This record gives sequence, C-alpha cells and structure tokens, in this order.
Amino acid sequence: MAVAVTLVIGSLMSVVVADAVVDQGQVRLSGIDAQITAAQAEHGRLELSIAEQSAPTRVVAVATQLGMAPAGGISELPQVSLGVPLPVPTTGNAGASSPPAVTDAPQQ
Repeated sequence: MAVAVTLVIGSLMSVVVADAVVDQGQVRLSGIDAQITAAQAEHGRLELSIAEQSAPTRVVAVATQLGMAPAGGISELPQVSLGVPLPVPTTGNAGASSPPAVTDAPQQ
C-alpha cells in the first residue's frame, strides 16, 4: 500500500513539474514573440525611412544643395542582345609581325 501511494504521489509531482516546465517555455516564447513584433515594426519604419530618403525628388534636391549640376539630357544606350557573341580581342606578342596593310594604291 505504501508503494502504491508513493507511486501516485510521485506521478502527480512529475505532472506538476512537467506543467511548470511547459508554462516556463510559454512565457519565454511570449517574450520572444514580443521581440519579433518589435523588430518587425522597426524594420518597417526603417524601410519607410529608406524609401523617403531615396525618392528621386529628394536625391535631386540634395544633389543641387551639394553643387551638382542638373542632368542636361538623358540618352539611352542601345540594347545589345546577349545571344550574339561579342568579338574577342586578339592577343599577340609585342614583337610579332602584323599582317601587311591594305592600300588603295595601284600596283606597278
């Protein structure tokens, strides 16, 4: 009988200890969740600040204050297809002879 009572009391104590450990983990998880929420809010605030500071009108205003001249005109570069192979420059020795030049002079 004493063994049975001891086992029941021991089982109840282990359940209480396990519940305390779970509760402690929940408290820790709630704290971490609050930190994540605060970090996400700070991230959003910083993204908004970056977007405001990199707005084209602000960049032009700061550049003008720094003495930079406004752009005269914008010209776009021609589009080059990446499917077409680019010419490869020839490399050679400095002392190597080059092919003879072609001239339009008539031969005698």
